[in-house]
Amino acid sequence: MNTEIKRPETISINGISTPLPMFVRSVSSFESQLAPDAALEALSLIPNTDPLLISAFDFYLPDDVGQEERNAHEEELQLIKQLQERGCFILMDSGNYEASRTGFNHQWTEEKYVKAISEIPYTCAFSFDNLYPSGNVQENAQDAVERVNKTKNDFVLPIVHAPVHEEVRESDKIPDILFEVAKLSRPHMIAVPERELGSGIIERVYMVKRIRNRLNELGYYQPIHILGTGNPVSTVLLSHAGADSFDGLEWCRTAVDRETGLLYHHQQYDFFRYQTKTMARFETVREAESDAEISLMLKMALHNLDFIHDWMEELRDNLRENRVAEMLSFYLPEHVYNEINNNLRDMLE
Repeated sequence: MNTEIKRPETISINGISTPLPMFVRSVSSFESQLAPDAALEALSLIPNTDPLLISAFDFYLPDDVGQEERNAHEEELQLIKQLQERGCFILMDSGNYEASRTGFNHQWTEEKYVKAISEIPYTCAFSFDNLYPSGNVQENAQDAVERVNKTKNDFVLPIVHAPVHEEVRESDKIPDILFEVAKLSRPHMIAVPERELGSGIIERVYMVKRIRNRLNELGYYQPIHILGTGNPVSTVLLSHAGADSFDGLEWCRTAVDRETGLLYHHQQYDFFRYQTKTMARFETVREAESDAEISLMLKMALHNLDFIHDWMEELRDNLRENRVAEMLSFYLPEHVYNEINNNLRDMLE
């Protein structure tokens, strides 16, 4: 029988500490309403030290670019350095997500990734992951660990992928793979994509619970990061199941309704601008909403960032007090909460 091991309140890596669970605000060139430079500018306007994620692919500078591109790249690095100096926890992603989505996966190599992580500021980085690993649990885990070891960097973290069989991810193997990775290397954190945990949020919550139960057999607490979770309600459910860290782009491509935690199309931010004026914690965000010189998309992003800061604080408080069900029932429409409760009652009790 698994022994419950309490989640630590913070995680410390490379001299930077941040509370758990944490939401890491992703910056990406793919599926965002803000280009990386604009996203960094938005993040710099928020007066907090919430974590962020940047892509090695997006901030890699080829040797053969012109001076104009070099100048733009240096400006981006300066924004990252300023956030780092402020005390922000900065995760560097492998870049394989952007490379594969934009059709550059064959040009994006491990050599370029290593060059990127040697030149760009960060707190810790995810390894150059193998998107189609072995179906053998031991081989899969060994490969993930070797990809970290090759960097000879204590602050590079492993990413685990479920093996693919007949074009379907074998999600059931993920708990054992993570367990073996932890046994082999005891990393600060292990990452796994949310999309590989199951076909819907209910399956994914139960998979995270399985992962946490398996990792608890280690006898110590092993933090896990879920890649691609930017939905506020999902962060609550997956945190309660045992996940510790999340990243996502929803903050810069959708509009959040602060009264429900539900997301809407970015063009519908107009419906929630009154919330920015009346509910935002940060004065900078309220002032931006009234500034005619600031674009609507930037105002939306600031609105979302302000909300996420409050949401994660509230989530951590409710996890400590075992009031996650109450939090969900307070925010969500009754029919949504009822579906969650009907499917996850044993998890929420």
